[in-house]
Amino acid sequence: MRFMRAVTALEPGDHACLVYDDDARRDAVLRQFVLEGLARGQRVLCCPPTETSAVDDLQADGLAQFDAHDVYTDAGTFSVDYALGRWRTTLDELVAEGVEGLRAAGGPPASVTTADNAHALTDYERRVTELITEHGVVAVCVYDVRTTDPRTLLGVVDAHPTVLYAVQGDPRLVVEVREPQSLDLRGSIETATIGTLVGPLMEAIADERDVELDLRDVDFIDLAGLRLLVEAAALLAGDERKLVLVGSPSWLSPILEMAELDTREGLVLQ
Repeated sequence: MRFMRAVTALEPGDHACLVYDDDARRDAVLRQFVLEGLARGQRVLCCPPTETSAVDDLQADGLAQFDAHDVYTDAGTFSVDYALGRWRTTLDELVAEGVEGLRAAGGPPASVTTADNAHALTDYERRVTELITEHGVVAVCVYDVRTTDPRTLLGVVDAHPTVLYAVQGDPRLVVEVREPQSLDLRGSIETATIGTLVGPLMEAIADERDVELDLRDVDFIDLAGLRLLVEAAALLAGDERKLVLVGSPSWLSPILEMAELDTREGLVLQ
């Protein structure tokens, strides 16, 4: 799973999940994604989860919009096979027409993410990954943390190889920028909160020096948080730099070892 990617860096076969808690931030990312596809001469399919779309004002021959309720529900009920069938039919038709270069953006409406069978979205997204790989599609699926059950969201995020964030910030993780390359963290680094850290961490990496994270006030890090730290360290190692974890709690080293992440280049515990 990767967290440190720009939406414009996605390529054919990439299946990303955009987690958001702010409509304006979501729309900014989706609009950038759509415009990137149109600029590349790709056919863009947009299925916004809400009635209004980030690209309603765009007039382009390569852009097609779909109603999320029609795509995800059969007679008002979410069905994995039905939704997958809709996408497969659409993609097969475009390929048969000779269309080269496809990208899709969108996600299920709130009526699906809050339904009793919303947990089935995890299976749906795993099967979508296979479909996207088969057709070489660039895809971004969007999920609202405000209307998606936390357990469902955890499964959905885990089903995507790439995760993007458009969030205002979670109070359970406080990120203070002491210097451009030095961040002080307080709280928990986990699936529900790492969106708060991704932006500041990417900015720190862009500073072209070693990056320092002060973890003395961090009380919990889950597997997603560990993956984020290791991915950041790998990016820095590519430029012969390091991610230095200051005040690492005593339990961090054995957890990294159990997860087989303790030998990754660029990661220094102090």
